[in-house]
Amino acid sequence: GDDSMIVNYSGIVSVLASVTGTLLGSPLGSWIASWSIPAVLIFSSITSFAACATRFIMKQDISQASCVEEEASQDVENESQENQEKQTELENKADSKSADNQSTIKKSANPSLKSKIMLLAGSLLVAFIPACSVSYILLGLGKQYGSKSLTILYIFSGVGSVLASVLYAHSSQKLGLRKIAVLGIVVSLLAYCFMFSSLLPIMWVAFFLESIGGMLLVEPIIVARQILFKGSALAKFSGWARLAFAIGATSGSWIGFAFSSTFQWHLLPILALIFTAGLLVVLPQLPNTSYVD
Repeated sequence: GDDSMIVNYSGIVSVLASVTGTLLGSPLGSWIASWSIPAVLIFSSITSFAACATRFIMKQDISQASCVEEEASQDVENESQENQEKQTELENKADSKSADNQSTIKKSANPSLKSKIMLLAGSLLVAFIPACSVSYILLGLGKQYGSKSLTILYIFSGVGSVLASVLYAHSSQKLGLRKIAVLGIVVSLLAYCFMFSSLLPIMWVAFFLESIGGMLLVEPIIVARQILFKGSALAKFSGWARLAFAIGATSGSWIGFAFSSTFQWHLLPILALIFTAGLLVVLPQLPNTSYVD
């Protein structure tokens, strides 16, 4: 079905995104950070809101595609009404069942206000959590052990990101989005607990797990809105979700900067643990359906 195709496609995209981020994003961010931390924050803010703007720009195109689909649906409905007088009593009963199914589909395509708020909160948190902690923990480790020590951390983080995207691509249809997100929360909490240690070997494991947990959290939240919303509603909500993500990334970066400047960077995992646990309230809004026949 369409939902299964969305989940499968998201797995392919996650693999490409993780590889691109590892090869381009991390080295670029590291280079800018070596020059100026505020420059990283400003660059991150600009790119986050630029990505958000593309969602709102695409809204009109998606809405136009939705209108074409709705017109085709209306033609089918009109044809059905013309033949309604010829239907037998048995067919009327079948139509009644079909109408109930359509009502259920429409209901699922129009989530409640609570679901919308929770999904927006999820988009904000998955950006806020790593932004307020991971980058500044890396900087702290760089100061303590030297910049060369970060190379191995980047390798473990990159391998974890790619591995997580492959794991998501192979397991998301079988397990469903909610179970994948639960796994992401558990792995992330474990990773941030390990980050209280300043020993490099433990930090290698911590950043490896953090990359896996982060990927397993981000993808289900993104795909959930693609399943729950359709047509113009999806275009509109995607714009707001991307705005929430941009706000989370920007505010997390500045809060993490202020926190690490005021306190020791060793305490940053506390922030990450608190807000990762907060993602538990988002879980009930994620589809719990397996897409394997």
